[in-house]
Amino acid sequence: MEVQGQVVWRPIKTAKASAKDAKREVNYARWMEETCSFISDAGPQGISISALRGLVSCGNSTLDECLDRLKAVGRIVRNPDKRWVVVEHPLIVVA
Repeated sequence: MEVQGQVVWRPIKTAKASAKDAKREVNYARWMEETCSFISDAGPQGISISALRGLVSCGNSTLDECLDRLKAVGRIVRNPDKRWVVVEHPLIVVA
């Protein structure tokens, strides 16, 4: 864009980025629920991460992120055998 014969740069709006981030969060919510359901189905003995990788529809790095998020909100824990198990009554944060 030119103003009085000089080229002037203007900032680019990033509204699309926020829509992209929102879509990403929706996908993560779906993957987290899928992951949690597989862990829950495994029962009290839990499930190894290698078995989870064969079940989920997301990639390895996404699965790792889902496990970190589920652990952070208190829905799952890792037992001494390094298997993931669902917490019986997780605390739910209400904002």
